[in-house]
Amino acid sequence: MTADSDADSTTAPAALITGGRRGIGRAIAERFVEEGWRVALNDLEDTGLNDTVAEMAAGGATVSSHPGDIAEQGAAERLVHAVIDRHGRLDVLVNNAAVIRFAPLVDTDPADFEEALQVNLLGAFSCTRAAARHWIAEGRQGSVIMVSSVSAHQARPGHAAYGAAKAGLEMLVKVAAIELGPHGIRVNAVAPGGPILTEFVEPRAKRPGFEARVRATVPLGRMGEPGEVARVVFFLASEQASYVNGTTVTVDGGVSVGRP
Repeated sequence: MTADSDADSTTAPAALITGGRRGIGRAIAERFVEEGWRVALNDLEDTGLNDTVAEMAAGGATVSSHPGDIAEQGAAERLVHAVIDRHGRLDVLVNNAAVIRFAPLVDTDPADFEEALQVNLLGAFSCTRAAARHWIAEGRQGSVIMVSSVSAHQARPGHAAYGAAKAGLEMLVKVAAIELGPHGIRVNAVAPGGPILTEFVEPRAKRPGFEARVRATVPLGRMGEPGEVARVVFFLASEQASYVNGTTVTVDGGVSVGRP
C-alpha cells in the first residue's frame, strides 16, 4: 500500500496525528502502523512531512500527508474533513503539534507567548472540537489523546509560555472528558518528560555532563525514547483503555515524583 493508494480498506481504523513529521509524533504514527492502523499525518512543514510519509509508505504503511497550520482559523475543520475524505473514517485524534520556545518571563515577547497558546492549546482545542462534532453527528465513538508535558505540573525557569499552554491543555482534557463522555468519546493525555530523546533534545544531550545530570535527577537513571511515549498513547487509544477518561499519564521515568 502506498501513501496515495485509493484501494485502502475503510474497515481498518484511522488515526490523525498532528505534529507527526518527527520526534514523538512520528513514533506515535509508527506505533499505530505497527498495529495495522491507517495514519494521517499533519505538520506545518510540508517538505519534511512528505518525506516522512514517503518513508513510512515505502515500508508498506497506509499513511497520508496533510500539511497545514492548525492554529489558523478554520484549519482544524478542513484537516479533519480531509482525513475523513481520504480514509473514509476517523477513530483517533492525537494532538501532538507544539511550539517550544524557552525564555525568562521578563524576556518573553508577547507574540511568542501568544504563539505558544495558539498552537499548543488553541490548535488542540480546534482539532478536538472538529473531530468531536463529526463523531457526534455520525453517532460514532472516538478517542482523543493530548500530548502534554511535565512542564504542565512543574514550574521551571523559562517555561512560562510552554508550561502555561500545556497546563491549559490538561484542563481542556478534563472538561472535554466530562462533556464528550456521554457521546462515547474519551479524552486523555500523556505528559512526557525526563527528558525524551528527540531531535529537539539531542543537541543538549551531547553536551558534557548531560548524562550525569540525567542519572542524578531521573529515578530510572536514563532518558526516555519517543517509542516509550508512543506505546502509552496507543494504549489510551485502544480498547484496553476503554474505561479511562479524563486522565493524564506521566511518562518521565519518575522525574516528577522526586530525585533519587
